[in-house]
This record gives sequence, structure tokens and C-alpha cells, in this order.
Amino acid sequence: SSGGALNQQRRIQGNVGGKDAGLTFGGYTSSPNHLNASEEYNGTSWAEGNNLNTGRYGLRGFGIQTAAVAIGGQAATASIAIAGYESYDGSSWTASGNMNVAREEPGGFGIQTAGVACKGFNGPSYTNVLTSTEEYNGSSWTSGNAASVGASSVASAGTLTAGVVAGGSTPSAKTTSTEEYDGTNWTTGGAMIIGLSNAAPSKNGTQGEWQVAGGRTAAGIIGNTFVYNGSSWITGPSIATARTEFDGGGTAGSHLICGGSTPAPAGVTTTEEFTGETTAANVKTLTSS
Repeated sequence: SSGGALNQQRRIQGNVGGKDAGLTFGGYTSSPNHLNASEEYNGTSWAEGNNLNTGRYGLRGFGIQTAAVAIGGQAATASIAIAGYESYDGSSWTASGNMNVAREEPGGFGIQTAGVACKGFNGPSYTNVLTSTEEYNGSSWTSGNAASVGASSVASAGTLTAGVVAGGSTPSAKTTSTEEYDGTNWTTGGAMIIGLSNAAPSKNGTQGEWQVAGGRTAAGIIGNTFVYNGSSWITGPSIATARTEFDGGGTAGSHLICGGSTPAPAGVTTTEEFTGETTAANVKTLTSS
């Protein structure tokens, strides 16, 4: 269903939180190209929040509306990926230092005190994709084991000890790869139905239950939704407006998406919410005779 419109057009931004408490930050628009603006969602409308310290696009994030981390991206001061990250406390952003690896359009999942940054690319070329992983403990980053497939513009969800990353762009194609993380190692999950990048994940979902919406295939921008059950993907309900280059939050049953390219170069303000069906079991009282 349709949600309240963003105050600012944006694409390739970061998102965390769900459809009743969402947060979007940074991104690209026509002017300025590198946004520092953030907005909070209450389930009905977006309210402008305090700005990032560094305007950037191609960033990602993890956490919730009141405790988030924004990672990487590209800033106006650099034409390549940056390593800088910022922390949000529900009111203000704090520039918190650097990750070990500069990365643009990476995967990010977890909570503010136990998160993961992985994959992405660092310039000057989009083909310079990464397999590296690093873990965040709330104050510092530690390098982890590398993923098998290097890709940028990936979708991700889960926790530090049970995370998942799917799709993305490799130097040669949109990949169908799904990889699962257990806090130490990556293993291969079920392949996506189609090679896909720049989709919006239900980032607060679990390794065994999450979904992605929209994105870009080799044929162009799509409005499909794909749902993962921990081993395989199925097709879910389509979104109303096909779009790409955006981010998402929430869970498979409560998914929030906003912004993106349709392919409007400055981004759009539209928001969509998804609420999954719930079914009640028909329980009968059994008696013996």
C-alpha cells in the first residue's frame, strides 16, 4: 500500500527500521548530488531529522531508527568510495571514524553494537568489486572472512551471527548468488530466481525469512518481489511502482521501501508498505470417548 511521501527526492540512499519506525539517510538527487539529509517515518508520514555530517550517496546502513550506523558511500569530497561511518542515536549523527575498507553500495546488516559491512566496490571503476567482510562491535571494526562472490549493489538482512546477502552486480553480470554468514564463515544459499541488483531488502528480516523488492535485471527495472525461506526463493506480490537504486527496512511480513529511480535521475519521493497475510489456525477441541 502507499505510504507518506518523502520530503526529499532521493535514490541510492541508506535505510533502516520498519514501516512504523523507519529511517532514511543520504542518497543522490539533482542538487545537491550528495545528500546529508535524513528523515524518520512513523508509519504515516516522514519528518526531517538531523543531517549526516558527510553528505554521501551509495551508502548503506544497519540498526533501527533510534540506533543506526551509516556506512561507506561516495562523498562530494572524493570521486571514489569512502571508509567513513556515522552513528545515529535517534536524534543526532556522530562521525565515528573509518571502516577498514572503503566501500560503495555494500551490504550491511545487524544492530548498532553488532553489525557487518561486506562486499560493495571501491573505485574508480564499478568493476572493482569486493569480497571482504568486517564486523562492528559498537566502537571498532575487525576484518572477517571473505565472501565467495564479489559484488556491489547487493541486498542484505539478518544479524552478525545469522546474516544473508543476495544478488548484486559483478564485473560481468547481475548475479543470482545468495550467501549466508554465521559470524565467522560464508556459505552458499539458494540461488535467486533471476540475476538482480539494486533491490530494496527487508533488512530487519532473518536469514531464514526476508524479501527483496524491485531492482534491476539485465532487461531493466522491475517491480517484482522475491521471498527467501532460508533455502530457496519464491515470487511475492509486486510493488506498485517499479524502481531501482533504493534501500529498504522491516521484515518479510512488514516491509518498508522508499525513494529510488524509476528511472527518474533525481530519485522519487514515493513510499510503499507491505504487510503480509496472517492466518489463524482453526483449532478444534478433541475429546475422547
